[in-house]
Amino acid sequence: MNHSSIDRLLPKVRDLSAPVRGALWYATAGALWAGTGVGVRYLSAELHPLELAFFRSLFGFLWLLFWVVPWRVTLLPRRRFGLYTARGVCEVFAMLAWFSAVALIPVADVVALGFTAPLFATVLAVAVLREKVGLRRWSAIAVGMVGALIILRPGLQDISTGAMLALASAVAIASSRISARRLAQTEPVSTIVASIALFTVPCTLIPMLLVWETPNLHQILLMLGLSSLSTLGHVCLTLAFRVSEASELAPYDFSQLLMAVLFGAIAFGEVPDLWTWAGGVVIVATAVYVIRRETRGARLKVAALARTDRPGRA
Repeated sequence: MNHSSIDRLLPKVRDLSAPVRGALWYATAGALWAGTGVGVRYLSAELHPLELAFFRSLFGFLWLLFWVVPWRVTLLPRRRFGLYTARGVCEVFAMLAWFSAVALIPVADVVALGFTAPLFATVLAVAVLREKVGLRRWSAIAVGMVGALIILRPGLQDISTGAMLALASAVAIASSRISARRLAQTEPVSTIVASIALFTVPCTLIPMLLVWETPNLHQILLMLGLSSLSTLGHVCLTLAFRVSEASELAPYDFSQLLMAVLFGAIAFGEVPDLWTWAGGVVIVATAVYVIRRETRGARLKVAALARTDRPGRA
């Protein structure tokens, strides 16, 4: 299934401008991953995070087979093997660090610390992809980071092992997304998404065997559901990169925090404090501003191209 096939299934999404489509796909991915985080935290009280990471990879790969086989597309990369390998290594490290962090600290804290990923991604986008980032976009990302800092209140509490793992995961996620951005320019969605499982399944198998505990049917079904959510998140992420630059999408990472807070409150009864709500307001305001700026910029570009293509112009 390629990008146009999915758009035909969602005609209303197809009719939106590219910046808005990218924002919607990206925000959807964040919501799916927030739900996955809450589920992982729940299961981590019963199973080791390394075992959860393995089953997430295994079930995600099996889920992908049902998705791609009917469409007769390849799961194996046919070119750009170095870039696929680099992304696979980043994904393995990010997954193991993220699952371990969720088991140690609240999901909302993991998500909030993960907001350093857009900063790393923007720097990498400039350095690696040679993307141009204007002052307003830098400012929007900075404001979003201030919102995350309001929630975290650094200096008022010690940095835990879980927090360090969350930060390490953020660096790896940023690197993976930059690689995905480059791959999305030429590679099919199915191959980009499936390549993650091709790396994570064997790489998480060995550490999982060291902590193995036979799961019951209830745990297996929950892990299957969580793997489906996470895999769909990667699909949405790749579709977002099809229509938007990594630096444009970075601010929308913050919407994931609101979903993590909501799911955490429902699942565990965790009510965010005033600082969390204040930071959330800053983050939402930033996301709305960026969406409007990008939509307006896209319309101006279309209008400029239309004027340039008029007959009689040099």
